[in-house]
Amino acid sequence: MRAALAALLLLGALPAAAARHALVVGVGEGDAADEPLEHAARDARRVSEALLQVGGFEPQNVTTLTGVSAPELTRALDTVLGRVGEGDVLFVFYSGHADAEALHLSGTHLPLAQLREKVAASAARAKVLVVDACRSGAVTRVKGGRRAEGFEVSLNDDSTSEGFAILTSSAAGEDSQESDTLQASFFTHYFASALLGAADRNRDGEVTLSEAFAYTS
Repeated sequence: MRAALAALLLLGALPAAAARHALVVGVGEGDAADEPLEHAARDARRVSEALLQVGGFEPQNVTTLTGVSAPELTRALDTVLGRVGEGDVLFVFYSGHADAEALHLSGTHLPLAQLREKVAASAARAKVLVVDACRSGAVTRVKGGRRAEGFEVSLNDDSTSEGFAILTSSAAGEDSQESDTLQASFFTHYFASALLGAADRNRDGEVTLSEAFAYTS
């Protein structure tokens, strides 16, 4: 597992007025040569439920899609981006098939470069892109993305979180796997558990992005 963190993002530290927008996608069907995934749709629903339960997201601001094509995903993403204002949070999650160049969605492709650029260009103050797919780490190399040394952010009541973070379930040359026992992908199972509180190691009632990734790792 690899992650490229442009910022340590604490969602709970954003101003109360900030809106939180999410697009959560699970697609089990990829290309003809891809083995169908059994649990991608369930992955998406579980992440959406975690955002609604503990993430401060309102139901009208969480869009959950399953079994969509690349054009349908692009239109949905553009719709969500159109609602995002400055100071808001944008969270985009994908579980499904991919290669080092593109997501595979029901026989169609969405280039990783296009996905990353759209999220990066959002007006949101804080942007998180999570990709649970084979070779998904390639998205961190698109347009100059790179790994960097970790750093700490000191937060207080007046601070706001900002930046663009990317979490992936695999490096550029690695496969990701799902489990029939867990009825989920390994990555999403532990990532959703992290968001629901399993990653709160210091028991301060908040889960940072770095805590979530460390637990999922």
